[in-house]
Amino acid sequence: MRKSLRFVVNRAAVRNPIIMKIALFSDVHANLPALEAFFKDLESRRPDAIYCLGDLVGYNI
Repeated sequence: MRKSLRFVVNRAAVRNPIIMKIALFSDVHANLPALEAFFKDLESRRPDAIYCLGDLVGYNI
């Protein structure tokens, strides 16, 4: 018979959680005005980390 798992909760962490703001962006496709607007918006939101998920290059259209 398998015992059930029990999780120990750190009560201090529940009362004072650490919140990390993460900004994600992708599919820019050389759209400079949109990318500039994204970075301008970041100034007010002040994330802790910024990650690019890819697709920065244009389609040559």
